Amino acid sequence: RWKGNFQRRVEAMQRVQNLESISRHLVEIRNSDLELFGQYLDIDSEPSSELLLRIQCISSDVQIIRRPVGAGRKLEVICSDGSRHFFLFETSVNAASQRTEERTVQLIRLLNMAFVKNVGSHQRRLCVEVPTMIPTGQHTRLVSDNSLSISTSELLESFLARRGQTIEDPLLKFRKQCVEETSNSANLSTTQDASSSGSREGASRRPVFDGICRDIPDTILRDWLVSLFLDPSVLFVARHRLARSFAVSSMVVYLLAIGSRRPHNMFISYTTGQVIHAHWRPTIQPRTGFFENEEPVPFRLSRNWTCLMDFPGLRGVMIGSMMAALEAFQADPYLLESQFLAVMRDELMSWSSTKDGAKQLSASGAAMAPPRGVEGDAFETRLIESVKRVMTRATNPVSTDDDSDPIVQKIEDLVHLAESPSLLCQMDPSWHPWF
Repeated sequence: RWKGNFQRRVEAMQRVQNLESISRHLVEIRNSDLELFGQYLDIDSEPSSELLLRIQCISSDVQIIRRPVGAGRKLEVICSDGSRHFFLFETSVNAASQRTEERTVQLIRLLNMAFVKNVGSHQRRLCVEVPTMIPTGQHTRLVSDNSLSISTSELLESFLARRGQTIEDPLLKFRKQCVEETSNSANLSTTQDASSSGSREGASRRPVFDGICRDIPDTILRDWLVSLFLDPSVLFVARHRLARSFAVSSMVVYLLAIGSRRPHNMFISYTTGQVIHAHWRPTIQPRTGFFENEEPVPFRLSRNWTCLMDFPGLRGVMIGSMMAALEAFQADPYLLESQFLAVMRDELMSWSSTKDGAKQLSASGAAMAPPRGVEGDAFETRLIESVKRVMTRATNPVSTDDDSDPIVQKIEDLVHLAESPSLLCQMDPSWHPWF
């Protein structure tokens, strides 16, 4: 009941606000010499000031965008050439998470440069689309927003809403039935040791997962894309581009140990069909201090994504694009390793200043995290080992008994792990593995 009342109050709030009531300084911007944010990020050579876009004005209507991870004000910036650019003003952003995303996005831009220099990835036009982030304060920032995109969680919500359900209903059903299955298995079992308890919990998730999959079809994303691109030729191009974009972004997600690929963190562009990720945050294990993701699956490849790309897109375009991405990583391993060292050093140094990081470094023989410019044995050991593991994932995606297996076989094994139902059912219910 309280949830319904709260939802009605939120929906009753204004969706559009006047810029005058938010900032009079932004209203006064007219024909200014201010350059559009983030134009220098993708320029390798010396930029020409005459070719840079200038801010003409900012739209007087400010939209309020509400998403599962929070709300923000959407600013529409009109430039000197008449183009419109949208930025989302986010508040209450954790300072550490904000810096982590900035470092990760910068590293991905360096990887995009490697894709451009490699012949195979350049022919496929592989590129990971990342947002432009402009820090405006310790807990505030501007993030470029693609207005012509939709999150996969919105598609799932709209499908369940047509059935009179909410997005939390499958999640609550899964948790409830898992508890019932575990308790029933415990009553039938005669032993109560910890190992048998863990195995019972793992075995009880699979039948519950299969039951949820029967309620939620695997054609939600495909039906949406088909309704969006009515022309078969345009649909073919969109699915082809989606498979390439999904492949290279999934490879980067696996390489940098980025987890939490929940539906609200993945978007699909209306115009190009490209996959856009949000919240690029690598995972540092508190127990070890290494860049590793302990989720059962390497990246998100659930049922709807498999059905959307279909067999030709999954086994042909996607695997071929992942091979091209690995070839780009392996073309200049020394440059790639130096880039990882530069970016991951700052990230590991930020982690070492936390409670878990200081505890791990202390257990390794270091009293505290080394200050900038000072090298510590425990810190350097973790940094080098972390980079080594990332480079291993770039050269050998799946560890097998026979290292002589061709790279295509290893990528196929990696894709098989990502789409395995026995591993998907072990994911956290908030990940919506049945979608």
